[in-house]
Amino acid sequence: MWFGLSPVIKRNFLTESSLQITSPRTVLFSGGKEGGGDTNLSFLSVVNGQAFSPSNLEDFYAQIYLTLFNQEANLITSSQLTEQTSYVPHLSFSGNITGSEDIFRYYAGMLAGDKINAYLGADYTKTTLSGWNFSLAGIAYTNPDYDYYSQIRAGASKRINLSRNSNLVLSTGLNYAFDRDTNIGGVTFNSPVNSVTLGARVNVGNVSFGLVNYFGGILPNSVENTLRGDLAIKFSDNFILSAYYTPINENVSRSPFGLGAQFKLGDNKNSPTLSLSWNNSEYNFGFDPARNKLSTSNNTFTIC
Repeated sequence: MWFGLSPVIKRNFLTESSLQITSPRTVLFSGGKEGGGDTNLSFLSVVNGQAFSPSNLEDFYAQIYLTLFNQEANLITSSQLTEQTSYVPHLSFSGNITGSEDIFRYYAGMLAGDKINAYLGADYTKTTLSGWNFSLAGIAYTNPDYDYYSQIRAGASKRINLSRNSNLVLSTGLNYAFDRDTNIGGVTFNSPVNSVTLGARVNVGNVSFGLVNYFGGILPNSVENTLRGDLAIKFSDNFILSAYYTPINENVSRSPFGLGAQFKLGDNKNSPTLSLSWNNSEYNFGFDPARNKLSTSNNTFTIC
């Protein structure tokens, strides 16, 4: 049994629009008419869904004036996504059945936020002496949201020894979420979480190089076609340098490349670790009415 606090995030999305006047008003037409029942003024009036004609009304008098003008302005639209994080009580129960080559774990619990979000899950992993590894996991929530949602994961990998200090690992995996709530403030945020992958990794001594390909379009709301390569070098037990690059990435929000470093501050098993990272991110917002591409990018530096 475990009891602690877990984060629950409330999100709100707000969009506001306004006009910024950039030129003086140019009048194109201005005119009007007025008169009563004895004038040649004919139009149809609709009040509360009922249509009336001036010819059927007594002591009727109307004034109609109209001005048409031209004025240039910029339409300014701003969107704001607000996230409020609260830490709520989290109670969890878990157990396992362990064999010589496999392990079965089961767990249940609940998060006590504004709504009680109970969950039940299990996972199974089998590792063989011949280098095969199989895994299957699933979890279901009673009140799924954007962060805690029901999903199924499966994977398989095969390790092939090349020499005493090198090996090749071939892998494939699947992740499918089926009840994630993506509606935030009336706007649907389709942040992809489903994926089908195929990968390979070569480990030679203290150097590891991997490639993984995400196949888009197989599952709904899935990660688009992406090819990602990464390289990690272990210079010592206390220093690891890593980098990644994505030559193919068709996602709207993507990180084409980045670097990371880990420093272990001490030689003990429980010594603290200092992590540094730099990530370049790109965001594609489509095209404007003139078919100009709308996109932006930024660089994120993290120390933890």
